[in-house]
Amino acid sequence: MKSKPIEHHPDARLEVVEAFEWYELHESRLGERFQSALKEAENFIRRNPQPGSPHKYGTRKRPLKIFPYNLIYSDEPEAVVILAVAHFSRRPDYWRQRMRG
Repeated sequence: MKSKPIEHHPDARLEVVEAFEWYELHESRLGERFQSALKEAENFIRRNPQPGSPHKYGTRKRPLKIFPYNLIYSDEPEAVVILAVAHFSRRPDYWRQRMRG
């Protein structure tokens, strides 16, 4: 399968920034390690969007290595859309209104 571009919902981008800042505040370079784990997961789903675990509302999820986050995404015809970078302890389904259509 051909690699697809990754698109981020604006709120998912904000979640990345907030997580990065929180980790950097608590330990030097931990935010960088978070971003590295995020990029690794994004690169995997860019090449293989279907292997992510089926999730709610027709989405899929991919956990980050080491960090307690899931990428919640939708495999669209032209791109993989990251709807949320969801912490494991966050309220379930808070991201549902971000779905297209």
